[in-house]
This record gives sequence, C-alpha cells and structure tokens, in this order.
Amino acid sequence: MESLTTIAKQFRPDCAIVQVKEYGSGNVNDTYRVTIDDANEKYFILQRINPRVFRHPELIMMNLRTFSEHVRARLDHEPTHSERRWQVPLILSAQTGQTHYSDDAGGFWRAITFIGASRTFDAIIDLAHANQIGYALGRFQSLISDLGTERLH
Repeated sequence: MESLTTIAKQFRPDCAIVQVKEYGSGNVNDTYRVTIDDANEKYFILQRINPRVFRHPELIMMNLRTFSEHVRARLDHEPTHSERRWQVPLILSAQTGQTHYSDDAGGFWRAITFIGASRTFDAIIDLAHANQIGYALGRFQSLISDLGTERLH
C-alpha cells in the first residue's frame, strides 16, 4: 500500500505534508489528521472509507457534496448565531479532480477540511452536555429539512 504521506499529498500537492497521525476514536473508517506546511491551513482530515460498511463509497461522497452545498447555502442566508458557530467541512478534491482517491491496493480515500476548536465525545458527560447535543440534533434537522431526499443516494 502507498504511504499515508503519499495519499495525503494527492489532496494537497501544493504544500509539504509534515505529519499524518491517527485521529479520533471512530470504529468504522480509518481517520487521520494531516499536518501541512501552509500559512492558511494547518490541518486537514484524511479518511479511508470502510468498504465492508459502505459498498459504494462514491455515493457517500455524492451525498456529502449535496449535503455540504445545501447546508452552506442555508447558513449563508440565515442570521449568525454568535453563541454557536456552525461550519460544514469542505471536500478537498484529489489531483484527479475527483472527490476521492483510490490507492494502489483499492483503498477509497477522501479528505475534508479540519474544523478547529471542534470536539467529539464518546459519551454524554452531564445534563448540560445532553442539552447541547439535543440542540445540535435539532439544528441539524432544521438545516436539512428542505433537502429533498430525491437528491440523495
């Protein structure tokens, strides 16, 4: 298999790859935080999509693009909520122009922008945390409420 640095370079050929390190505690895809030598961005996320779970990963990428464009457009037309910032990661195209890269072993890779100051949790900490999760789920549902299912795979 190609090295992680070589794969990461497919998405950011314009800068040096400083480090590729496992990231998060997910159990479906292999996720890495890539550190780059770039004045504007310090990191991006690189993921190998699990083909046993997602038989058609190219459809996942189509859905992610549809979802991202829809939510970004909605956020652009809504007032800013100063206490809560909503951000959708951008898909980084591979050198081929596609939303993904297939390595020499058949692995399916995608890259998205890193959203700094975001946090993930494996469990709910307390009632205040549960309230925040409830708010986030409601906000997510609101943002996609007018996204037609016929646009998704």
